[in-house]
Order: sequence, then C-alpha cells, then structure tokens
Amino acid sequence: IVHDVPVNLGGWEPANFDRVFAGEVTAAEALRRSLNSPALQVARGVGLGRCCGVIESVGISLPADVASRAGLAVAVGGIEVSLLDLTNAYACLGRGGRYSRARLFVDEDTVARQALNPNACRAIDDILSSHGRRPNGMADLVPEEVPWFMWKTGTSSGRRDAWAVGHNRRWAVGVWVGRFRGTGRFEYVGAQAAEPLLARLFGLP
Repeated sequence: IVHDVPVNLGGWEPANFDRVFAGEVTAAEALRRSLNSPALQVARGVGLGRCCGVIESVGISLPADVASRAGLAVAVGGIEVSLLDLTNAYACLGRGGRYSRARLFVDEDTVARQALNPNACRAIDDILSSHGRRPNGMADLVPEEVPWFMWKTGTSSGRRDAWAVGHNRRWAVGVWVGRFRGTGRFEYVGAQAAEPLLARLFGLP
C-alpha cells in the first residue's frame, strides 16, 4: 500500500496529470495510473543515487548533473532521455532483466548482463499487461482477441510530446508523438496520442 497525497519536496509540490490525489492505493494501481507522489516517496526512500543507478543499469544515459537538474523528479520523467534508450530499457524488462546494448545490425557483437531482478520484471509485466487493462485502440476487440503486451505511456511538461513504450516478450516498441521544434499541442497526451499507435503495432500479425 502506498499513499498518493500532497508532498512538499523543498518547495516543490508535485501533482498528478489530472490534479487529483487518490489517497491510499496499491503500488500496482499507482504504477498503472502514473501517480507521481507515491513514485517520488519511494525514490526519496531508496535515495536518488540508487534510483539513478537502476535507471542507468538498463542503459538509459543520464547527464552528470542529473542531481542538480532534476533531483527526485528523475523518477517521474523529469530528465530528457532518448527514445532508443527508453525502448531498450523495456526490452530489458522483456528479457527478464537482462540488459543488452541496442544494435543497428543483427551481426553486431553484444554482451548481455543481468541488470534487474527477474521476479521484479515479471511483476511489472503483470501490472502493466494488456490482459489486465484494455489498451486504447483495441476497444472493438473481445478480450480473447487482445494480444498480450505490457506498456506505459507518458506526457511531457507543457504537452510538448507524448510517448508509449512496451514489449510483448518478442519485440520492444517505442512510439513518440510530437513536433521536432518542441512546441506543444493539447492533443499530445500519451494515452490518447501514442498508445493507440503502439496497440496497432502490437496487434500486427
């Protein structure tokens, strides 16, 4: 059980996307709903160094000044990362926690290493599974026709872009929606703009 309640982190009072606090929830629900306060409280509990260490262990490059630039906000997407790094991190989840450097060609040499606990990966897969929640873009399918995949969405500050990333244990896919010049649009919400595209890709035969 975690608590989605207002917190003050050095003068910063983070809110959720819908500006509503859910109160007492399970950790699984907090993850599915992208509740910021529980994530930040967990990050504060384990420490920023360990939090960044886990992120970097799956191949996401963080800037050297991440502590001063983002602080605990790194746990809720407060720092820029590349789509390739993020998608490869989800590929790591799909391999049961084994990280392997992204390759452009199949004959490139790569060495895999264990970065995450396999049991933790299985738990996250189950929490974010399409068999536990209906993906946007698959409303017309009966439950038996919904393919298995896990995914997460995100919306940047100011709705400058939206993304959805996931894996189906065979492929990891990342979808980015935005403008290269960085200007926002009201429609750039991960669940609305990127998730249906991701679902369509995982629905391909």
